[in-house]
Amino acid sequence: MNSSIFKIIKFFSIFSIFIVLAILYELNFNDINNPKELKLFKSGNTESLCQLNNETELYCFQKKIGNIFSEATPIMIYHIINTNNEIMNRSTRISGEVESNFYQYTKNWNLILDNLNSFYLQTDRLHFFQVTILPIIKYSLQRDLTSSQNKVMRYKNETNETLSTQTKKEINKFLTYKISLTRAKNE
Repeated sequence: MNSSIFKIIKFFSIFSIFIVLAILYELNFNDINNPKELKLFKSGNTESLCQLNNETELYCFQKKIGNIFSEATPIMIYHIINTNNEIMNRSTRISGEVESNFYQYTKNWNLILDNLNSFYLQTDRLHFFQVTILPIIKYSLQRDLTSSQNKVMRYKNETNETLSTQTKKEINKFLTYKISLTRAKNE
């Protein structure tokens, strides 16, 4: 009797260790299906973000978002949002154009969230570990969204009278979003 209980405990211990290692592997090494797009988005080429004149535009996330989301996994979505936050922090440090940076930041967030709201996780494209980690990613995305909305709200309150109508429109749209990740229904 003791031997069978010991075997069951040993099996679940090994299974648990396997799951933890697989999740860590998924998070650190196999996090995106489309690494080229996200590498370009992370690179220094995005300093220009999406300038209005096409001559200085090196790379525009807004033109690539469809490609990125077409192959996105839940973990990649998390990386996209983190990358958007990194670009905002880097761009604010490098240039003094705070309103332009906030406009691009909220515009990118709005594009991410628009795509996320129409993004259904196809269960035939996901493996077990991506499905099990989905609640953690959803919580993390919600936390990042709330934090970013608070930052944008503070900026809006400080500079409301000097903001352009286009920036106000993007900021107001961004402040109303909620995150919802749902799995597609099998037909």
